[in-house]
Amino acid sequence: MRPWHKWVFDKLYLKVYGPQADPYNDEEARNIIKLLGLSAGNSILDLGCGYGRHCLCLAKSGFRVTGIDTSKILLAEARQEAQKYDLAIEYKKADMRNLPFDNQFDAVVNNYQSFGFFSHEKNRAVLTEVSKSLKPAGKLLIEQVNIFHDVLAGKRNRTTYIQDHNLVSVVAIKTDPYSHRQTYNWKVYDSCGGKQLRDVDCTYYLYTIPELVQMAEQARLRLIGAYNDDLKEYRFTEKGMIVIFEKRVRPRSGRQLA
Repeated sequence: MRPWHKWVFDKLYLKVYGPQADPYNDEEARNIIKLLGLSAGNSILDLGCGYGRHCLCLAKSGFRVTGIDTSKILLAEARQEAQKYDLAIEYKKADMRNLPFDNQFDAVVNNYQSFGFFSHEKNRAVLTEVSKSLKPAGKLLIEQVNIFHDVLAGKRNRTTYIQDHNLVSVVAIKTDPYSHRQTYNWKVYDSCGGKQLRDVDCTYYLYTIPELVQMAEQARLRLIGAYNDDLKEYRFTEKGMIVIFEKRVRPRSGRQLA
């Protein structure tokens, strides 16, 4: 059986999650620009770009944008939207564990809980590939759910219901505070006939900042900032977590700068 992340990002995903995410596209793109200190003309890689919702906003703001994803369906939608706005965004079908880039980007962004899909070893490999793709002193932004919020707020197990476009989406989330693994069971029903269209367990790791730092340091990435969704300094009590890393510069002597 194929891993869930190999097939779940399809037309049904786009139909359900597009309307939920799109109202926040511009705000999230502005936050990316602010947190990374980007300037117009900088090159940005959107790691797991989906249907290009952030790529569009960043390209409209004057950045050179590349998006990679494994979903042909979402990439086709992304290319169609870029063409509609006459934006020169480069989209590639690629796996974040094996990126076809070398010292190319000023920044890499990974949003919407798109990190932690694999084993610990392979998640470390993602950071190594990101480091390879970044220019010296380039920056990486990772956005994910803050596991401490779920535990402290008593939201380790919760269910949400959303009805839209004749569909009912039911999401049951379970967070394991010991393994730091979250299971996102997603069911979708046709609200007219009641037919079940999807039932899938999406599982991924929610890493703490020290865990991310340990993995990132092996990839020559150093932590330079940690925030919550409100862009204030990181607190345990907030739902979202945003961490910023910078690629270390390697001097010609071979010694690494701190």
